[in-house]
Amino acid sequence: MGILLTTTVTATVKGQTQTTYSLHVGAWGDNDSVGNNGVQVDIRTHIEDVVQPTVTYSFWVGSILINGAFIQFGYELVLPDNRYCLYGERTVSESGGGSFNSSCFASLDYVGSGDARWFWQYWPSGAGQAFYFALGPAYSAGPDGSWHTYQIVPNEANGWNFVLDGKMVQNFNDYPPTTSKDAVFMVAEEVTDATSSGNLGPVEFRNLEYSKNGSWQPVRSLKAVSDCVPSNRGVYELGAYCGISNPYGVRLNGPNDIIAGADQTQVLGGTMLWGNPSFTLQVPNQVEVTLDGVLQEPGTVQLALPIGVHYVTVPNLVQVNNGTRLIFVDWTIGVQTIFGPNITINLHSDYKAEAIYVTQYELTLAASPYSPESEGWYDSGSIGNYSIRNQFLPIIFVGWFDESGNLITTATSGTISMDAPHTVVPEWRVNYALIAAYAVLVIAIASVGVFWRRSRRKSSKRHHGWLLSPLEHDR
Repeated sequence: MGILLTTTVTATVKGQTQTTYSLHVGAWGDNDSVGNNGVQVDIRTHIEDVVQPTVTYSFWVGSILINGAFIQFGYELVLPDNRYCLYGERTVSESGGGSFNSSCFASLDYVGSGDARWFWQYWPSGAGQAFYFALGPAYSAGPDGSWHTYQIVPNEANGWNFVLDGKMVQNFNDYPPTTSKDAVFMVAEEVTDATSSGNLGPVEFRNLEYSKNGSWQPVRSLKAVSDCVPSNRGVYELGAYCGISNPYGVRLNGPNDIIAGADQTQVLGGTMLWGNPSFTLQVPNQVEVTLDGVLQEPGTVQLALPIGVHYVTVPNLVQVNNGTRLIFVDWTIGVQTIFGPNITINLHSDYKAEAIYVTQYELTLAASPYSPESEGWYDSGSIGNYSIRNQFLPIIFVGWFDESGNLITTATSGTISMDAPHTVVPEWRVNYALIAAYAVLVIAIASVGVFWRRSRRKSSKRHHGWLLSPLEHDR
């Protein structure tokens, strides 16, 4: 919005308090425009008078950036018969209390009735109230009914260029350019006190485009913007509701062509105006996903689909390799969670569904001559447990070793962090001392047995002699 300055006292335009509201109506582009580094649109100039309680009418193209900033460029009409700064900055007053200071870095200019001028604004901190602004020379947005292309692009000086009809009208190099956080959007805006004038536009926008991957690309769909934002939250916060009615609407005038403002159809924000909704499916790269029975590419898939019912299917279990698998958990769709791998979606606007899987790793207890192989599956990041019984008396348990032969523990049980598949190997050794003791004991027992048997034989012979008769003895 334009910044009004009186003769020697710097002041913001009327209504720059928490009781001022920004009414927005227009359209977002499709999700493919997220991550753009430049935007442009054709806007048809519409001349009309601005009267209080309205502060400004503005019509612009903009982007919310990944660094939290907001940038916009278009044309505006301001309260007439006042002097405005052509380039400056508004900052929050250090004394607080919701007051602001405006600093002008250029000249002042008188703006009369019907003087449509290009303007741009850059809000470094997004929701904050401080911003940089500029207002073009007299009648720089052309006469009523004229078409003009408004373009925001990075420049070689590590800043932004504002280009009108192919000619740079100003640059801004205080903040480096970044890519956008959200889709590109075009908006008709009225800044007003607590009630709306009801006279915004209407104004036609067409050919919304964005720069990405080194080329300009038109949007493939448009969905409605309709909201009201208190000025203390920043004009870029589209989708908000401030408690007063937004009387403005938006109408599709053709492919990538809308008319926004007064006397147009009032629609809910997010309503699809043109094109097909963007449907984004996000699954792990190893997971096969089918959409309406057709196998899709792995990973993230973004498609423009007809409005209506669509069916998505993913598997419950995906075996990645011998020791790694994925287990389906749920679908995350915005703030909604859906359990079960098969979902039905009634598509009516842009939609994103993410399949959540947990990675599991196998813990294998290797076989040994004294214990069989066994295995178990554990979630990634959990703790795996293993143990064995030392039940063979002639055998001593040495410990657990990894696959490289490194000793893990000498205890019969242990734990391991399951950050990958793991194999633990039990090792044993023969207890020769115990076996020797057994041998001595066996020999001792055998010797006692032999001695006892020999003693029995000798004893038997003596008793037998005692039983001989005298006659036989004499023989």
